[in-house]
Amino acid sequence: MSVVHLLTVALIVAAGLPLAFAIVRSVPVALLLAPLATALVSTVAVVLMLVFGASFRSWLAVAFMITWAVCGWWLRRTWWLRRKQPAPPAVPWPAGAPWLAFGITAGVLAVPFLLVLHPPTSWDAHSIWWLHAGYFTYDGEIARAAMASPGFAFSHTDYPPLASAPVAAAWTLFGQGYRTAQLVSAVTTFSAVAATVVAVATAFARSRPWLAWAAGVAVGLATWATGAEYVAAGYADALWSACLVGAAAALLLGRDPFVRPALGLVLLTAAVLSKNEGLVAGGILAALVTVRERRDLGRAWLVWLPVGSGLAWVGLSRLVGSTSDIEQAEPLVSLFGDTARLTSRLPPTLDALWETVGPLVAVAACCSLAGALLVRRRRAALGTGSDLWIWLLSCGYATTLVATYVTGPSDVDWWLGASADRVTVPIAMLACLSAVSWLLAAVSDRDGPAGTPERSGESSAGDHPPAAAAYQAAGA
Repeated sequence: MSVVHLLTVALIVAAGLPLAFAIVRSVPVALLLAPLATALVSTVAVVLMLVFGASFRSWLAVAFMITWAVCGWWLRRTWWLRRKQPAPPAVPWPAGAPWLAFGITAGVLAVPFLLVLHPPTSWDAHSIWWLHAGYFTYDGEIARAAMASPGFAFSHTDYPPLASAPVAAAWTLFGQGYRTAQLVSAVTTFSAVAATVVAVATAFARSRPWLAWAAGVAVGLATWATGAEYVAAGYADALWSACLVGAAAALLLGRDPFVRPALGLVLLTAAVLSKNEGLVAGGILAALVTVRERRDLGRAWLVWLPVGSGLAWVGLSRLVGSTSDIEQAEPLVSLFGDTARLTSRLPPTLDALWETVGPLVAVAACCSLAGALLVRRRRAALGTGSDLWIWLLSCGYATTLVATYVTGPSDVDWWLGASADRVTVPIAMLACLSAVSWLLAAVSDRDGPAGTPERSGESSAGDHPPAAAAYQAAGA
C-alpha cells in the first residue's frame, strides 16, 4: 500500500470524524463511523451538484465546511449541559474498556477485509459504482448527461450515490485510480459493518457487555456469509445490508430506541442511499418501526426521514433522465399477463434462495422457536424487542426479492447466478441477529416473572432518569 493510499484512508476518516463524533459522542465509535459519515456528506455534495450545477469539487468543499461548522456549533451548544448533568454511557463498553473493545472489533473485522488485497477487477464495481464516481467527479452538466444517456443505461444510473460519492471525492483530490477506488469502497463498507457491531451491542446493552459486543461482532461477520468475495471488492451490497441490519437492531430491538435514535437513523439513511434494494427494505423497516412505536408517533415519525431521502433521490434521478431496468420491464404487466412465464421462473428462484441462505435461516428459525419456548421471560427481562419484528423484516424483503426475480426482464438462471449470493446478505445477517438475540437471553442471569411483557413500556432511561432526561433534552 502506497503513501497515497494511506493518506487517502486517513483523509476519509478525518473528514467524517466531526460528524461521527456529533452522532455518537464517543471517540472510539466515532473512528469506526467516520468513513460512513464521509460518504454521507459526499452524497450531499453529489445531490447539490446535480440540482444546482457547478463542479463537484466546489460542492464537496461547501458540504464539508457546513458540516464541520454545524457539528462544532452543536457540540458547543450541548457541552454545558453535559458538564452539569453527565448522560449515561451511549455505548455499553465492557468493563470500562472502550479502546480494548474498539481494538478487538476492528481487529476481528479486519481479517476478512484482507480480501481487499485482491486486484480491483470486479465487473459490477467497474461498470456501476466506479463508473458513477467517474462522472460525478466533473460537474452537474456532465453528470446529468451521463445519467440520462442510453449508452450508460447498463450501469443502473438510477442507483443512489452513497457507494460512489466517497470514491468520487477521493478521485477529486488524489486523481483517478482503481486501486484507490477499491480501497475507499472497502473502508466505507468496513465502517458500515463496524457501526452495525456497535448498534447491535447497544441494542443488547442490558446483557453482559462483553457478550453484547461478541453478539455484535458475530452479526458483523455474517456480512461474509453468502458472498465473501464481494465485501471488499467495490460492490454496494454488503454496505447497504450492514447498514439496514444495524438500523434494525437499533430501532426494533432496543428497549427505547428513540431515546438515542441518531445511530439507527444514520444507518437507515445510508442503507436507502446505497442501493435501490436498500430503499425497499428501508421502507419495510420504517413501517415496522412505526407499528412498534404506534403509541409514540410523536417520535416515531423520524424514521421516515431517511426513507424520504431515498425517495427524493428517486425523484431527482427521474428528473435527470435515469431509468431502471426493472421499471422498463413493466413487472406488474408481466405479472398479470404471462402466467406461464412467471410460474416457470418461480421454482429456480426459490431453489437459488434456499441454496444460498436456506440452511442458515432454518437454523436461526429453530433457535427462535426454542428461545420462544424456553427463555422468553429472560428476553423480556432484558428489555430486548420482539424477535418477530426481525422475521417480519426478513420475510418482507425476501418477498420483494422473489417478486423481482419472477417478474424481471433478465434470464432468470443467469440473473440468479450473478446476484443471488449478494442480494441475500441482509437475510443472512438478520437470521444471525435473531439467533444471537436468543443466545444472549439464554445466558442472561435475569429472569422476569411470568407474564412479563415482551417490551416494557418503561424507558431505558429508567436506570439513570435525570441523566437520560438531560441527554434527551440536548437533542443528541
